[in-house]
Amino acid sequence: MNQISVRAVNLTSVYNKGKIGLHPCSFEIEKNSMVAILGPTGCGKSTLLKTLIGVTPSAGGKVYIAGLELKENYELLKTHIGYVPQHDHDAIHFDLTVLQCLTYSARIRLPELTAKEQDEKVEKILKKLNIFHEKEKLVKDLSGGQQKRVSIAVEILIDPIVLLLDEPTSPLDPQTISDFLLMLKDLTKQGTTVIMVTHKPEDLYYMDECIFMGVGGYLTYKGKVNRILEYFNQKTIHEIYKLVNSDSAGLLAKKYYEQHELSPTVGDWSEIKFSRTRNVNYLSQYFYLSLRYLSRKLNDYKSLLVTIGQAPIIAILMTFIFPEINHIVLFFISISAIWFGTNNSAKEIVSERQIFHRERMYNQGIIPFILSKITILSIVGFIQSIVFIAILHFNYQNHFVHISNDIEMIIWMSFTIIVSSLFGLMLSSFAKSSEKVMGYIPIALIPQIMISGIIVKISGKVLISYISFLTIARWSTTGLSRLQTEVEKTFFNPNGLSIVPLRENLGDTFESTLNFSSNEPTFEMYILCSHSILYFILIYLNLRDRDLYRN
Repeated sequence: MNQISVRAVNLTSVYNKGKIGLHPCSFEIEKNSMVAILGPTGCGKSTLLKTLIGVTPSAGGKVYIAGLELKENYELLKTHIGYVPQHDHDAIHFDLTVLQCLTYSARIRLPELTAKEQDEKVEKILKKLNIFHEKEKLVKDLSGGQQKRVSIAVEILIDPIVLLLDEPTSPLDPQTISDFLLMLKDLTKQGTTVIMVTHKPEDLYYMDECIFMGVGGYLTYKGKVNRILEYFNQKTIHEIYKLVNSDSAGLLAKKYYEQHELSPTVGDWSEIKFSRTRNVNYLSQYFYLSLRYLSRKLNDYKSLLVTIGQAPIIAILMTFIFPEINHIVLFFISISAIWFGTNNSAKEIVSERQIFHRERMYNQGIIPFILSKITILSIVGFIQSIVFIAILHFNYQNHFVHISNDIEMIIWMSFTIIVSSLFGLMLSSFAKSSEKVMGYIPIALIPQIMISGIIVKISGKVLISYISFLTIARWSTTGLSRLQTEVEKTFFNPNGLSIVPLRENLGDTFESTLNFSSNEPTFEMYILCSHSILYFILIYLNLRDRDLYRN
């Protein structure tokens, strides 16, 4: 009896607002076969593919992989399933070299192997997929076909039982498609079942079987490729598209199920040794995630230079605008730090959300992921702080009131950037796209300016005063004022007019704690640490809540 690799039993999917994505689908796919999923636009091809492996949880029915029910055995099966999304940006980092991309993936996904064994496997796969000669190139500099091979290379590191691909041939030319599909055919000979969505009928020449979906999410055919025209009584595949694109899709699905029944068993998979132990080293994950993130930053050095270059540009501009240092300068140091941190981090989670969730299937920890981000962002922020404070120091060093406690100022500004980076990561974890998160930034930052106690007095405004406690700018600025007590005590503008001290603007709430005679911002540090913990928890919960089949 042929072994069944994938079995779907009355599998259904429902979109938001109750729209049906899949009507009950039942079928079996044999081990080591290559199967295409076809159908007109909107018929549920990608939905079916994603539902088969839990990327889109089913509304009903069951999926069996290698004889095990997917939902009940998800922790066991997830590391034996490969999935390549339609867009390679959702699968791999384009700002890494090919070798870096596979090596870091091996370090994270194959912790049970030694580094040498991982490197040997990476080299073997690169040669197998004919991209070894491109290993030192950045992924973004490869052709579409080569990028797709890198995406597949990352997935077959784990020797998957099943490999699913969403329209892998769509961006490729005919010759590249031929080479690509033959490569997939070789994978089936080595024990992997390949299932792919395609909209190109010519891809069927390389398939063992096909699944034809009809409009509305109906399964109208599953069987041998060479029998499909006879089954539908049509002369060409294009005519079948017209047939299943009509109101008859439901009737065709009913006809199919009347003629086909599932086999009583799914085959014997006793030769596969499923390990129920989870070999997870979160410290190792943190190290390699940080190293990968650093490599991405260094590879895209032009963007990194632009990021760091914001600090000297803004600092120099401040020296032109403010000939004398005062508490407004301290305020703009804080606002600049908040901007640096938030802007540096706002896209960092949402831009790789799909990669993150894919790696979660390989037991990647959420905490190592967040810590790796904040580690590298902190290094970038520390460099920005050094440059920023150094420029202000040299500009104001010969003035009556000058920058003092330079090292403490750098540390405090870096600390503000770290808190703001966590704030930006929190925004990024909630956003659904990079474009949307950039729209959040002004909404999040403008109140920092308005209710910090500098631009407008908040003394006597109890509600606003309490709201200001939630802003980073309030506590960062008061912390800087403690470090720069001479600035707080001596306020003169170029016309010699007195400027209202910061403490008068803040009001008398927490008056006993806001004692500017102290030059230690201990209280402010505790408040900002509380902010950081809150942001970290919100990031963690938001990422965790999107896990599949989470208990």
